[in-house]
Amino acid sequence: MQARRLSPLASFKRLHLSARAGADRCLGPHGLSAAQFGVLRLLAEDPGLTGAELARRSSVTSPSMNETLAMLLRDDLVTRSPDPRGGRAIQLFISPAGHAVLDQTLPLLLEYSDGLLADIDPDRLADFFAVLDLITERAEAAVRCEAS
Repeated sequence: MQARRLSPLASFKRLHLSARAGADRCLGPHGLSAAQFGVLRLLAEDPGLTGAELARRSSVTSPSMNETLAMLLRDDLVTRSPDPRGGRAIQLFISPAGHAVLDQTLPLLLEYSDGLLADIDPDRLADFFAVLDLITERAEAAVRCEAS
């Protein structure tokens, strides 16, 4: 009997949920969730994003992003400033405390990630990532086609 094969999307979702739960376990003792860590990383790489921009880049809804930002603001890990371009937009920046938490937790997540890949043959990993890149490129191209 042939083994039941999950669709690639179901497999990716399962991996995402499991890896995110593991990341949450690593970050929890430091008062962060994986979502909060992701926002800090985005703001460290691209300071001054708005809540709407963060939501788009994180693939979450604006209300979900607002909840995440409220916790980061409460813990003084993020600061707000009016957008110099005018309007009602508020730019967000990682605070010195946010940088410190990011510096403290990034090695933990890298160790966790490395552990997931440990003992897998390097050639198999290279093949896996090549196929993953190809599937990602096809999915991105399909989204571009649908948008035109």
